[in-house]
Amino acid sequence: MRIVAFDRSNSKSFNGGDTVQIKAIAAFLRSKGYDVDIFSAPLDISSYDLVFIFNLQKPYEALIYANLAALFKKPYIIFPIYWDMNSLGMKDVFSMRNIIKNVVPPPLLSLVKGLKFFKENRQLFQKYSISSGTVYSLERTIQYLLNNALFIIPNSQAEALHLQDKFGGHYAHKVRVIYNGSDIDLSDKEENELDVFEGIPESFVCCIGGIGPRKNQISLIEAVKDTDINLVIIGKASESDREYERRIKEIASNNVYFIGELSVEGIRYVLKKSKGHIQPSYIETPGISSIEALLLNCPICVSDVAPVREYFCDNAIYCSPYDIESIRDGILQLYKGNGKVEINRELYHWNYVLNPLYEILKAEVE
Repeated sequence: MRIVAFDRSNSKSFNGGDTVQIKAIAAFLRSKGYDVDIFSAPLDISSYDLVFIFNLQKPYEALIYANLAALFKKPYIIFPIYWDMNSLGMKDVFSMRNIIKNVVPPPLLSLVKGLKFFKENRQLFQKYSISSGTVYSLERTIQYLLNNALFIIPNSQAEALHLQDKFGGHYAHKVRVIYNGSDIDLSDKEENELDVFEGIPESFVCCIGGIGPRKNQISLIEAVKDTDINLVIIGKASESDREYERRIKEIASNNVYFIGELSVEGIRYVLKKSKGHIQPSYIETPGISSIEALLLNCPICVSDVAPVREYFCDNAIYCSPYDIESIRDGILQLYKGNGKVEINRELYHWNYVLNPLYEILKAEVE
């Protein structure tokens, strides 16, 4: 079977957890004998048997791939990686996006976004016979994608329930939950200290992930103010969150260090040196960097939200993303050396968590 998987168009410049998941799925299925290719733009897919579409947070891009599948009469499986961001009450005081959201009614904002996407991608809409009417409502776009999917594969039961609450339970027969995992190198080999860490203190807590309102670095920075805890933030902002990144750097105290993006080897090095990893996001499913930290015996503090609890149970320190004191307490616990746990690492490995996907393809698709 030949499978084509479509990643975000900006995945090369902003490598998020969804891209990590796509690459892991492709590698796993190749090991099982499938021919899997990854693209970030539409193309002739006549030689493929099945389409994977990811990320309903980018529904208009997903719509193009769904229509591409329809044009070539290919079934598609959708990996939603979805949560309604408007339901979270995120602290997003710096971005123009937040100002617009508070002024423009959601239906009108959805219409404006759809028109903008159509204008920027008019040629693709014409080439692949996509009705422009589909993009004028965000909810209608997502419903179209769910209606026409062969299977819907969320990363947690909590995400599956959220989709049901948002778009109705009539998709339940299509839902198959597949968890996230990691295959980070767990060997005891010693890495050479990287130049990027010059000047960073020996003792620190780290936070790894894209910089933006959902990841809630602003609350993290506020939580370490007036403390002697060193915080190392690793990651960068997408284009739409550059102002957020600029402003949080302005308000950060001297005990906060910004590193930018790192290689897998660099992340591994940081996690092995750090007293703990904290991710006070408003929502995660569950945050692959938190899985990586746990696998490397780096204690984790994560947000007390349903998808995260589903993954980590009693293996994490929990905090509220809405409460600075709660986040500060989580950091202090990590800094004091609390949160060490013994886990069955195999249960978090991609080769284990993705086996149900292989079974779905063997039993229900081929």
